[in-house]
Amino acid sequence: MPPAVPAGPNAVKLYLAALVARAGALPTTHQQIRLTMGDYSETGAARLYRTRQPGPTTLGGVAGEWFIPEGHDPRRRNLYLHGGGWIGGSPSTHRQLVDAIAGVSGRATFAVDYRLAPEHAFPAGLDDCAAALDAIWGNGPEGPGEASSVAVLGDSAGGNLAGAVTVKALMEGARGPSQVVLISPLIDARRPAAAEGVDDPVCTPQGIAAVTAAYLPPGGTADDPLVSPLAAPEAVIARFPPTLIQASADEYLRDMSVAFARRLWNAARPVMLGVWPGQPHVFQLFLPEIAEADQAVRQIGQFLD
Repeated sequence: MPPAVPAGPNAVKLYLAALVARAGALPTTHQQIRLTMGDYSETGAARLYRTRQPGPTTLGGVAGEWFIPEGHDPRRRNLYLHGGGWIGGSPSTHRQLVDAIAGVSGRATFAVDYRLAPEHAFPAGLDDCAAALDAIWGNGPEGPGEASSVAVLGDSAGGNLAGAVTVKALMEGARGPSQVVLISPLIDARRPAAAEGVDDPVCTPQGIAAVTAAYLPPGGTADDPLVSPLAAPEAVIARFPPTLIQASADEYLRDMSVAFARRLWNAARPVMLGVWPGQPHVFQLFLPEIAEADQAVRQIGQFLD
């Protein structure tokens, strides 16, 4: 069926602006985020799925779902961490995007249903992601079996968690990911400030401050590199795995994406940065509506090849 929202990034931005305005009538940050995430990509467009999805399960004791493309290499796996300000979202809200990434990469992909704030403050969600990362090295959708490569991917706050779980592994001497993909990542939660040339109805400095306050426990600080991976020590950045970062030129999180890419580049780490003009926040979620979303997902597949 044709999408209820006209195709194209500007139409999607208008849809998101109306959604955020509707959510703003709710009294708490977590209610607003959960309403927004529940309807974020529900534009009315038909969704096409290409992978086998057995349904909810666990990996290393952590809830989530497998997305299994036909003919996948059982030794190459992905771990996907959904966005939603650490407060909302789930594998269901990101189902089409995770399905598409699993398909283009030819890798079974586990989408983590990590614990959410404010009921479960930092580091609960991060601990879930770290446990899933540790487990996926030795377990695929068919059962036990050692992986040869594990990529960690995430969008928005899930991009924060993808960066943070990598920083955590490097700081603790644990086995981290082989590759990292950061999609519009909230990679720096410290002191949000305005950015030039932004046309972003979703992310604002005030909104980032609100979700960070809900994420942190009493006494917690956004200066912690496990909360703001951009603040990671040089010794950690110098060992970061190959990384792909995608962002929109129009979104508030653009500048921190560029700053993180710069830190990796200055440390001589392999990094690719794609900044896509005119797009909404995490435009990759809008595969039927935005042509550039398909291009960006294909770039992810090439990076993980």
